[in-house]
Amino acid sequence: DDPRSILAKGQYITDAFDESKAVDFTLQPGEMVMFDNSLVHGSGTNFGPDRRFLLLVEMFPTWAKPPRVRQPAMLLRGTDTTGNFDDEPRPDAEWSETALDNWAAVVNSRAKLIFEDSRIGPSEAYGGKRPAT
Repeated sequence: DDPRSILAKGQYITDAFDESKAVDFTLQPGEMVMFDNSLVHGSGTNFGPDRRFLLLVEMFPTWAKPPRVRQPAMLLRGTDTTGNFDDEPRPDAEWSETALDNWAAVVNSRAKLIFEDSRIGPSEAYGGKRPAT
């Protein structure tokens, strides 16, 4: 157990990997990086005045079935003929009460999945009390 880990379920890598092949890079303010989340990745302490942001985009076909429980999803193109996911409504306007309520419902649904059986509770980013780091 690493008390510094922010992973919801205390996950860690058990398979051997060659750390000598690691690539270090430093981003400047305003820069971003994109990578496949199956890559071994991590970051050191953020000493900047602003917190880091994560944009996680998961895309899969409509015939895929979510594990354990139904989940909300937004159809990007085509037609959903299987109904495996709950429709995530598109915002009706920027920052409208309806859009914010819909967003909160999706975040809460996702938090329940991510933090199910977690040793740490959700962060502020997921509607919890723990500071988002």
